Amino acid sequence: MNALNLSTGEYEWQIPLGNDEKRQEKGTPPTGLLGRSGPMVTTGGLVFISGAADKKLWAFDKKNGKLLWEITLPAPNNANVNSYMVKGKQYIALSVNGTEANPSGSIMVFALP
Repeated sequence: MNALNLSTGEYEWQIPLGNDEKRQEKGTPPTGLLGRSGPMVTTGGLVFISGAADKKLWAFDKKNGKLLWEITLPAPNNANVNSYMVKGKQYIALSVNGTEANPSGSIMVFALP
Protein backbone atom coordinates (compact mmCIF):
# COMPACT_ATOMS: atom_id res chain seq x y z
CA MET A 1 0.00 0.00 0.00
CA ASN A 2 1.36 3.42 -0.93
CA ALA A 3 0.66 6.83 0.57
CA LEU A 4 1.41 9.75 -1.73
CA ASN A 5 1.82 13.40 -0.83
CA LEU A 6 -0.51 15.04 -3.35
CA SER A 7 1.30 18.37 -3.04
CA THR A 8 4.73 16.98 -3.97
CA GLY A 9 3.93 13.70 -5.73
CA GLU A 10 6.41 11.94 -3.42
CA TYR A 11 5.74 8.78 -1.45
CA GLU A 12 5.11 9.42 2.24
CA TRP A 13 5.30 5.71 3.03
CA GLN A 14 4.99 2.28 1.41
CA ILE A 15 4.13 -0.99 3.14
CA PRO A 16 3.30 -4.53 2.03
CA LEU A 17 -0.39 -5.19 2.56
CA GLY A 18 -1.11 -8.70 3.77
CA ASN A 19 1.05 -11.75 4.11
CA ASP A 20 1.34 -15.18 2.51
CA GLU A 21 2.65 -17.26 5.42
CA LYS A 22 3.51 -20.16 3.08
CA ARG A 23 5.91 -17.94 1.11
CA GLN A 24 7.28 -15.80 3.92
CA GLU A 25 10.74 -16.81 5.06
CA LYS A 26 11.31 -16.81 8.81
CA GLY A 27 12.37 -13.39 10.11
CA THR A 28 11.51 -11.53 6.88
CA PRO A 29 8.91 -8.78 6.39
CA PRO A 30 5.37 -9.62 5.24
CA THR A 31 5.16 -10.72 1.61
CA GLY A 32 2.26 -8.51 0.59
CA LEU A 33 -0.84 -9.78 -1.22
CA LEU A 34 -3.16 -8.57 -3.95
CA GLY A 35 -5.87 -6.39 -2.39
CA ARG A 36 -9.39 -6.51 -3.80
CA SER A 37 -10.75 -3.39 -2.18
CA GLY A 38 -9.73 0.18 -1.57
CA PRO A 39 -8.91 1.98 1.66
CA MET A 40 -11.21 4.14 3.76
CA VAL A 41 -9.68 7.02 5.72
CA THR A 42 -11.31 8.52 8.80
CA THR A 43 -11.15 12.19 9.77
CA GLY A 44 -9.05 11.10 12.76
CA GLY A 45 -6.32 9.74 10.47
CA LEU A 46 -7.03 5.99 10.49
CA VAL A 47 -6.74 4.03 7.25
CA PHE A 48 -8.92 0.91 7.15
CA ILE A 49 -8.46 -1.66 4.41
CA SER A 50 -9.29 -5.31 3.83
CA GLY A 51 -9.76 -7.64 0.88
CA ALA A 52 -6.57 -9.71 0.73
CA ALA A 53 -6.55 -13.52 0.72
CA ASP A 54 -5.28 -13.65 4.32
CA LYS A 55 -8.74 -12.51 5.50
CA LYS A 56 -7.50 -9.55 7.57
CA LEU A 57 -9.00 -6.16 8.31
CA TRP A 58 -6.30 -3.62 9.16
CA ALA A 59 -6.17 -0.14 10.65
CA PHE A 60 -3.07 1.95 9.88
CA ASP A 61 -1.90 5.39 10.97
CA LYS A 62 -2.34 7.71 7.97
CA LYS A 63 0.76 9.74 8.88
CA ASN A 64 3.32 6.94 8.85
CA GLY A 65 1.68 3.65 7.78
CA LYS A 66 2.17 2.04 11.18
CA LEU A 67 -0.14 -0.92 11.79
CA LEU A 68 -2.43 -0.02 14.71
CA TRP A 69 -4.89 -2.91 14.71
CA GLU A 70 -5.82 -6.03 12.78
CA ILE A 71 -8.35 -8.82 12.99
CA THR A 72 -8.83 -12.04 11.05
CA LEU A 73 -12.24 -12.25 9.38
CA PRO A 74 -14.17 -15.48 8.68
CA ALA A 75 -13.51 -14.99 4.93
CA PRO A 76 -11.98 -12.36 2.63
CA ASN A 77 -13.74 -9.07 2.01
CA ASN A 78 -14.26 -7.95 -1.61
CA ALA A 79 -15.79 -4.52 -1.06
CA ASN A 80 -14.51 -1.28 0.39
CA VAL A 81 -14.73 -0.78 4.14
CA ASN A 82 -17.18 1.97 5.09
CA SER A 83 -18.00 4.05 8.13
CA TYR A 84 -21.09 5.51 9.72
CA MET A 85 -21.99 7.28 12.95
CA VAL A 86 -24.93 6.76 15.33
CA LYS A 87 -25.48 8.95 18.41
CA GLY A 88 -21.90 10.22 18.29
CA LYS A 89 -20.33 6.73 18.04
CA GLN A 90 -18.39 5.80 14.88
CA TYR A 91 -18.57 2.33 13.34
CA ILE A 92 -16.64 0.53 10.60
CA ALA A 93 -18.63 -1.95 8.50
CA LEU A 94 -17.74 -4.40 5.76
CA SER A 95 -19.24 -7.22 3.77
CA VAL A 96 -17.49 -10.58 4.23
CA ASN A 97 -17.66 -13.36 1.63
CA GLY A 98 -19.47 -16.60 2.29
CA THR A 99 -17.90 -19.67 3.81
CA GLU A 100 -18.90 -23.33 3.82
CA ALA A 101 -20.59 -22.80 7.20
CA ASN A 102 -22.21 -19.51 6.12
CA PRO A 103 -22.56 -19.54 2.30
CA SER A 104 -24.36 -16.20 2.07
CA GLY A 105 -21.61 -14.27 3.87
CA SER A 106 -22.19 -11.58 6.44
CA ILE A 107 -21.92 -7.94 7.35
CA MET A 108 -19.44 -7.24 10.14
CA VAL A 109 -19.41 -4.03 12.17
CA PHE A 110 -16.75 -2.75 14.56
CA ALA A 111 -17.15 0.20 16.95
CA LEU A 112 -14.30 2.69 17.21
CA PRO A 113 -13.22 3.60 20.74
